[in-house]
Amino acid sequence: KALGVGLGGADFKEITVRRQSSGKPELVLAGRAQDLAESAEIDAWLVTLSHAETVAQAFVAGLARNPR
Repeated sequence: KALGVGLGGADFKEITVRRQSSGKPELVLAGRAQDLAESAEIDAWLVTLSHAETVAQAFVAGLARNPR
């Protein structure tokens, strides 16, 4: 949703979460997802992950230089 196109706008394989050396999660975009983020002027992401035995969740917020 932060990219402005809903669930079908970019392939999920173009959006990855990796762990920084500090353990902090980091969002990495490629292809169309990256293009959409650049078009929306999103230059930073806040990512938090949590899980329990049977469920997992993520919250991601895109930060833009000039919010619309």
